[in-house]
Amino acid sequence: MRLAVAEAVPKLAHKSLQELLPRLLARVAERFSVPVTAKIGSQAAPGIGGAAGALINLAFVNHFERKALGHFRMRRLERAYGAPEIEARYEALRLDWLRSRQHSRPASAA
Repeated sequence: MRLAVAEAVPKLAHKSLQELLPRLLARVAERFSVPVTAKIGSQAAPGIGGAAGALINLAFVNHFERKALGHFRMRRLERAYGAPEIEARYEALRLDWLRSRQHSRPASAA
């Protein structure tokens, strides 16, 4: 920075600060843009990794919470109505769903 100022001041001594400041900032930015970008990138990597890890954990937690909710709902129904009755109804619903999917497919996909 000192070198840039020392070099620029004699050439531009007669100009105002409003004219000098953009040029000075441009020279400083030229000199330090790559190191500063690299430093910011390396410092941001752990934070980005942590945020990605948190998102993955959240996805897993949501998935397994939904699975557990379905499981315990089925257990409650089995206790109330008996496991064979619930299994028979589940199988009937599953077969209806499979039939509806087969009828909704386009002819080219079959």
